[in-house]
Amino acid sequence: MMNDVVESINKALNAVLEKEDRANILLSGGGTPGPIYQKLSTSFSALNQVKIGLVDDRFVPTNDKFSNELLLKNCFSSSKEAIANISGMVIDQTNKALNLELVNKAYSSFIHHTDIVVLGMGIDGHTASIFPNDDESDQLRQSQIKGVFYTNAPSYPTQRITCSPELILNATDIYLVISGEQKLEILDQSYRKLPIHDFLSKRKDIKIYYSSI
Repeated sequence: MMNDVVESINKALNAVLEKEDRANILLSGGGTPGPIYQKLSTSFSALNQVKIGLVDDRFVPTNDKFSNELLLKNCFSSSKEAIANISGMVIDQTNKALNLELVNKAYSSFIHHTDIVVLGMGIDGHTASIFPNDDESDQLRQSQIKGVFYTNAPSYPTQRITCSPELILNATDIYLVISGEQKLEILDQSYRKLPIHDFLSKRKDIKIYYSSI
C-alpha cells in the first residue's frame, strides 16, 4: 500500500511540475501516512519545487510530541529542501487570533490552488480536524469558505487548527490513506454521515488506499 501511494504521488507531482514551476501539497499527520512521507523524501528528486503544508495540526508548540509539523519534519529529515519548504500552522502560540491571521496569509498559495492532499481518518469518522459533534466543525461542514480555522477535538490536545473542507475539496488530487478493519467499517457506514462521508460524497474521485494492518 505504501509503495502504491508513493508511486501515485510521485507521478502526480511530476505531472504538475511538467507544467508549473512549483507544486502545492497538503499532508496529514498520523502513524499511517508517516512511512509514506519517509519514502517520498527519498524517492522524489524535486522536493525543492514542492511547497508542503499541513492539512491540520494540534495547537501545541512545534517541538511538542503531538505536533504534526514535527512529525513531517522528522519524516522528511533526509531532505533539507523539503524541510525548508514546510509551512506550519502554529506560528504564534501565545495569540490565537493573530496565529490564525498569520496562517491564512502563509497558506494563501494553498487557498488559491492545491495540487495534492493526503488525508487520514480517525475511528470516529473525522478527517483533517473536522470532527463529529463539534460546533466549529459543524459550521465548517456547512461552509463554502476556503481557509484555515480552529476546531475542537474530543481528546487532548483539544484545540485544533485545520484547512476547511472547501479548501481540501478543491485540490486536484485527494488521497485517503487508512489502515485497520475498524476504520474500513466506519468508512463503509455512509448512512452515519460522519465528516469523512461528506468528503467522499462531494468528491467521488478520492483515491482510497487501505491496509488491513
